[in-house]
Amino acid sequence: MAWEGNTVACYDKQLVPAKYSAEKVHVKKSKKQYEHLYGRIELVSYPAVYRQVATLKKASHNVMVQVKGHH
Repeated sequence: MAWEGNTVACYDKQLVPAKYSAEKVHVKKSKKQYEHLYGRIELVSYPAVYRQVATLKKASHNVMVQVKGHH
């Protein structure tokens, strides 16, 4: 053979997921208002509304992890 070598180590490729940071952005403040419901007037409470903004901190990538091989 042209090349006769020995296997030294075996590796598997594993995906490391991306990392994000997230922050809340205020969209609408909480409120209470009177509404006609079921023939009555009721005070209804609505919570504040936020949206989440994610920022990529580190992209996904592959790492080589050593595994038991056939040697």
